[in-house]
Amino acid sequence: MRIEKIVVSPVIDSINPELLFEIEFYINRKFEVPLQISGNLCSKDNIKISHFHQDLSDTNTTLELAARSSSNEGEQKLPIKLFAPLSEKALNFMQDMRNKTPTGDIDLTLNLYTQIIHSKTTISYMHIQDSNKIPSQFKKIFEDRDPVTYKYERDFAPISNMWILSGDGKPTFLEFKNYHIKKIVTIFSSQWINDYCPVFQLGKFIVFELPILEELRDSQLNERLVNSIDKIKKMKIHLLHGEWEDVIADSREIWELIKKTDEITDILIKSGYTEEASEDLNNVFRGFFNLSSKFIHRLNRNKTDIIPKIPVSKEDAYLIYTLSLNIINFLANKLKRLKL
Repeated sequence: MRIEKIVVSPVIDSINPELLFEIEFYINRKFEVPLQISGNLCSKDNIKISHFHQDLSDTNTTLELAARSSSNEGEQKLPIKLFAPLSEKALNFMQDMRNKTPTGDIDLTLNLYTQIIHSKTTISYMHIQDSNKIPSQFKKIFEDRDPVTYKYERDFAPISNMWILSGDGKPTFLEFKNYHIKKIVTIFSSQWINDYCPVFQLGKFIVFELPILEELRDSQLNERLVNSIDKIKKMKIHLLHGEWEDVIADSREIWELIKKTDEITDILIKSGYTEEASEDLNNVFRGFFNLSSKFIHRLNRNKTDIIPKIPVSKEDAYLIYTLSLNIINFLANKLKRLKL
């Protein structure tokens, strides 16, 4: 038994995330039949991600187990489908695997366990003979029965073949064996982004209706706001693809928007905020700016000391995205209402 090909894909028609592994097994025709195929899906360092279960919906497959004979030797292809359900924790783990590799690929280990039944049966060439052709001294013995003889030559043509079976010189004629097959399968970064993320819906978002700013007069603030809305859309795409650091990097446009506190204070005062309230909100925005910059900049504020790199996780990216989205939504609606 051997494996020739493994194709992995996301399961489209399932509410829960699942991977489908289509595997081409090759078995010895009529000498071996797989009874059970199971296993688990792991990372390259053997951390278990999921268990496999076999798809048995194909009812057209028939496998035969026969006695050993040169006439039926050879291989037979046996397509097998295995499903691996993925929990939310498993999906997050796979996203983390991507972030730890320079290419963004995901290397998966398939541990497959198969139970095979082997035929050890051989055919004894026993044949019924025509009693008229046996020597005369034996005819009385076989007058009411037909003799059985043995001859192996291929040109021997008996009346019928009796297919007498034996265990190849031993009483054992069937054998059960367990096999462990280990294979590595890679989901490339481009495949994960284009084929898997949309199916698994790796980003669920609260919907905000961001205003269209065409009615607003031209100003540097309005221009920065429009650019920020474009960045918000890009940040959402990065979230869907699990590209956490790119989410943080694209939030820089939002920092530029909120950097000039005098413009924001003017909007807040015209909207009815007190000076104290507008100052408090500007401090919140300033704190957001300082937090985001620490994920990217490796120098402290005096530009001399190197600060440790902060690893960006999923929850960090979602925090920055939701804060950015709310700031844009807040300021855009204020500007539209004031028609500034």
